[in-house]
Amino acid sequence: MIENLVRKLLIFGTIAERMAQLTTQAEKAVILTDEELQRQDTLIHLINNEDFKKGSLASACIWYTQYLQSKFNNNWHLLAPALVGLEDFSSGPASGDLVIVYDFIIAVAKIFKNRRDVALTDVVDDLDNRNIFKPQLDDERTIPNQIVFATLGWLSRDFSSQEADMS
Repeated sequence: MIENLVRKLLIFGTIAERMAQLTTQAEKAVILTDEELQRQDTLIHLINNEDFKKGSLASACIWYTQYLQSKFNNNWHLLAPALVGLEDFSSGPASGDLVIVYDFIIAVAKIFKNRRDVALTDVVDDLDNRNIFKPQLDDERTIPNQIVFATLGWLSRDFSSQEADMS
């Protein structure tokens, strides 16, 4: 009888822990503002050059925006201290913060879509000249370099090597 009680308490403890984890995850879920959704749509349209809300691309675009959201959350410790308009020590995006992040991602995507033979440092310099990055000393350029490099990885599925092979 005591063994059954202990087993039930252990099961209940595991369920309670899982419920706490789910509650924490739900609290981290971000509901995008209209302006953030507009920027998200702008990026998807830039990448796909067509209306993503129709046809077979719709599911892929929904997945991709969720993928980006997870990347933003997982890399917030790099994005927040680097991008103008974000709080340096925030633990995650506040309402409206993703407008700034999407503007950054869109700027990177446009550079790589419209230019050929561009180096990572050229992109960082270009974005820095547009005041997208917070002021930094030379030894602090590591973070802008890291987030541009990471952004290229997030966008890489959209800029295939077929274009490079065609030249």
